[in-house]
This record gives sequence, structure tokens and C-alpha cells, in this order.
Amino acid sequence: MRRRGWVALLVLLAVVFAVFRGVQALAEEPEVARFPTDRVVVVGLTGHDRLDATDEQILGAHLGDAQVGTMAARARYVGACAAAGWTTLGAGRRAAVAGLCDPQVSDGRVSDWAARLAAAAARNGDARLGTLAASVPGCVAAVGPGAALAAARPDGTVARYGTAADFLAGGLRTSCPLTLVDPGARAYEILTGLARDPSVTLVVTGIGPAVGSQDPALQVVYRLGTTFPGWLTSASTRREGIVTLTDLTRTLVDVADPGGAAPLTVDGSPLAVAEAALTLPAVAHRIAAIRVLSDAVVTGYLSLAVGGTVLFVLLVAGILLPRPRWSRLVLTYGLTLLNAMMLAGSLPWATASRPQVGWWRRCGAGRSCSSGWCSPWPRCWGGPPPWSRRGWP
Repeated sequence: MRRRGWVALLVLLAVVFAVFRGVQALAEEPEVARFPTDRVVVVGLTGHDRLDATDEQILGAHLGDAQVGTMAARARYVGACAAAGWTTLGAGRRAAVAGLCDPQVSDGRVSDWAARLAAAAARNGDARLGTLAASVPGCVAAVGPGAALAAARPDGTVARYGTAADFLAGGLRTSCPLTLVDPGARAYEILTGLARDPSVTLVVTGIGPAVGSQDPALQVVYRLGTTFPGWLTSASTRREGIVTLTDLTRTLVDVADPGGAAPLTVDGSPLAVAEAALTLPAVAHRIAAIRVLSDAVVTGYLSLAVGGTVLFVLLVAGILLPRPRWSRLVLTYGLTLLNAMMLAGSLPWATASRPQVGWWRRCGAGRSCSSGWCSPWPRCWGGPPPWSRRGWP
């Protein structure tokens, strides 16, 4: 009879698994992001980890043709300055700048290019600077010194270069199919002006933290002038609303040269879009939830590491000392922890006012449910659960 019960349980679990797999298969796959215009402008903002008033103004007027998400702007080292983000964008692979956070351009060339090549190659670094410019037919223009790092060719020269003031004085006209812009203090004027121009596809993205902040936060990214609204994603992350700088590099290469093969040194995947109706509150809510999830990763790993260490010590003590109940308790707790984490992950704890506390509460509730599920079967404990024994623990 007991064997039949286990067989029935296994069949039930297989059916549940098959149903969930079927539901997942029915979900619509994200579509590759299309660029309907032949001119693309990418504006990179420093420390842009949340929506500001300018973003709300622009997105509010483009909710029907905007695609939004968060950008993992991490360079080779976590918290590196925005110059490392620009370099990563130009290389298509995480790059290091060794503290060279104040780029300068002289006579159409990045002044300290040799030092930047050395920084990228240090400690077995394999990022190849200038990959984006070398892979795009035609030219890549740069506005501002940061953008010059991404638009530079392998020899450090920039096909078209100007300052933000020059760009504004020229009426925001673009001379190349792809223009990268480091707006500095003129961000509002440049963004609002480009957002009104239907002849360009505008990509706005955070490019990295300010010098000295060491902030690893995800950055805000959105694209205007699209065919339908939705959340940006990619095969690199497989998460709606999260992409990487190298994904943007790959997309820019593919858009500029549709028939060509992407360089092997570009690590990213093409941007894709999960279609969805956008509202400003929904965008702000999604970005805040993703930021909480990103921030909670470190706390979760540390908590699990400390908890796992304590459980291991208790398990060893239970084995060495004549306290077998300790060992059974520790083993049961460990077996139910994964179930508890899965149950907690299925609940919207990231939107709580105190997310970390919410996670622990939901994880504790899931652990209690898992323990309750396990306790009726003696095999889970090798006998009755310890709390049913007199004198436990």
C-alpha cells in the first residue's frame, strides 16, 4: 500500500511538471528588436540607476513606441567608472581602464589610447578595443570624451568627433549611421531634442557609475522610435527587463551590417523585446523591483553562506557527539531549504516595503510548509519527527 502511495505521488509530480512545461511552451517568445530608421543615436548617462524627471517626460510622450529595461553596465571590475562602461560598449566584452576615468580627445584621437590598450590587456584581459567601430560599415561618430572611447577605431582614432556644445549648436544633426553621445551637463537639452526627431532611433542608457562611487547598481535603459512597446531582454540574461552593455554592442553591429557575421570577440546577444503595454507607474515599479532583486542577491548569498556554515558545524557536532537528533534536524532543515526558497521566489517579496525581511518571512513560511509536508513520512526522519518524542531536543 505504501508503495502505491509513492507511485501515485511520483505520477502526480510528473503531471504537474508537464503542465508547467506546457504553460511555458505556450508563452510568446521575445521578438528581436528592430530599428526602423537608418540612423541610431545612443546616449550614455553616468549613474543613471533610476528614472528621473527627464525620463518621465520623454517616456510619457512615447509609451506607445518605447521599450524599457535595466542595463547591467558592469565592466571587467564591479563598480568601475563610466569610462569602463564606454570601453566595454566599444569592445563588446567587459574591459578594464585601470583608473583612467577622465578620457581626453585630441586631434580626433583618444590621447592616452596606448595606456588604455595596456589596461585592457592587463591580467590576461581579452577585450579588443575598437571592435564596434571596426565592425560597423561607414562611420561611428562620437559626441563627448566618454563616447569617443566606444566610437574609437582599434588605433584610437575617431571618425567624427565633437563636444556636446558643438552637437547642440549643429541642431543635433548626425553625420554617421551610428552616433554615440556623452552629454555631460547638457543631457536634458540633447535628450529632449533627439526624442522629438522621428528620423533617428534613440537609445538612452546608463553607462556606469560616477568616479569613486563604486556603485554596482543596474542602470536604466530605454529605446524610442520602435514598432511596439515592451520590456527589453536578451538571450544573455533571459530575464525580461534586464540586458547588458555587450548586448547593446551586438545589436548595434547587427543593425549596421544586417548581412554580416558578428565578431567572435563580441560576447553579447541581440536585444529582444517582450511585448507589453507600458505605463509610467508600471515602468517605475518594474525598475524598482529589479533593483531590489539585484541588491538582495548579495544579502541572500551571505545569509546562506553563514547559515550553511552553522548547519555544517552542527551536523559535525551531532555526528561526533552522541546527539543523533541534531544530525536529523540539520539534514531535514537542509532538505526543506531549497523548497522554501522556491516557494518564496514564487511570491512578490521584491515589491514589499522591506524586501529582505519579506524574503525571510516567506522563506520561513515555505520552510514550515515543507517541514509539514515531510513530517508525515517516517523515512524523512528515519523515524517519527523529533518534536514528537518526549524530551526533544
